[in-house]
Amino acid sequence: MNASLASAGAAPENGGPAAADNTAIQAPVSSWEDAVPLANGLLGGLFWGEANTLRLSLDRGDLWDERTHGDPDWWRKNPWSAITEDNPDPWGGYYQGTTPAKLPSGRLELILTAGTTVETFELRLAEAEGIATLAGGASARAFASATSPVLMLSIQGAAVESLNLVPAGTAPGGEDQFASAHSGGAVAALGYPAPVLGNAADLRWCAQEAADGFSYCAAVAMERTGTQTRLAVTVVTSGDCAPNQDLLALAHERCREALAADAQELELAHRHWWREFWTQSSVSLPHPQLQRNYQFTRYLYGAGSRKGAPPVPHIPGVARDGADFFLEVRRGDVLTATFDRTSGQAAHKAAREAAMA
Repeated sequence: MNASLASAGAAPENGGPAAADNTAIQAPVSSWEDAVPLANGLLGGLFWGEANTLRLSLDRGDLWDERTHGDPDWWRKNPWSAITEDNPDPWGGYYQGTTPAKLPSGRLELILTAGTTVETFELRLAEAEGIATLAGGASARAFASATSPVLMLSIQGAAVESLNLVPAGTAPGGEDQFASAHSGGAVAALGYPAPVLGNAADLRWCAQEAADGFSYCAAVAMERTGTQTRLAVTVVTSGDCAPNQDLLALAHERCREALAADAQELELAHRHWWREFWTQSSVSLPHPQLQRNYQFTRYLYGAGSRKGAPPVPHIPGVARDGADFFLEVRRGDVLTATFDRTSGQAAHKAAREAAMA
């Protein structure tokens, strides 16, 4: 296999993925597992939907309940010298309960005007944005801002009839789901109180108290101008707050600042970051499917990591359905599985087609 890698010392020559590398998905997309992944290292979203419903599943990479089980000082009492032939793993039992667990953030659901239909979804790699094509020439765009702690969503040519933040544990049809311990458990299973939902004018929020004084809040603000609707979405935690700062006030501030900013400048800053990302190097592979999977995998790493953000946890850490609890949340598993599956499928297909040729 011939591959060319731009020299690290040479001027960037790669303009980013080609349009042929983008991923198009025919609607309906009824499962978050088939959604368009968007992330900026800290915040993530999955863009999906069907009929006249658009969904953006929300998450944040550092939302974890890190409690273990048993004696709080277990790690002091079980040093490396505690390993014996009869007890080769004196620490594992502390991690086998409901916690540690990845905490879900919920899901944004938009109901568009009756008769509006989602036709396709597309992940545009070069711009790191998701596009939903709607019947009648309408469209929706979503991206996780590379320069601001928000996800942006705009709908052109179709009215939004209702906007809701759906708390974790609610299925797309509105029915409650019950988690298994294997998935990390639902917030109820973690001993948390019910989330607090609220709205005021074009603001919606869902605040959740967690363990050990930790809390977090998902919020969305919306503005309408002519035939366009713009939304700014964020997830904030008590760790983001300055002393005596209110969690909900911070969430609202971030959303409103994003909507008040010049929309074109926000988008240009986002695209500039990704252009710099793509121009660091380039790899050319001889088979289109391998090339597409390479670009997609590289996009996942760019979306899932960022200076100042937590180390890459795994793709669901920043892009997973925060309202679906039936997930394996062990660090690294899903990223590895995604890489192996996409790369393996591409290699298998390329080898098969080369043999047939």
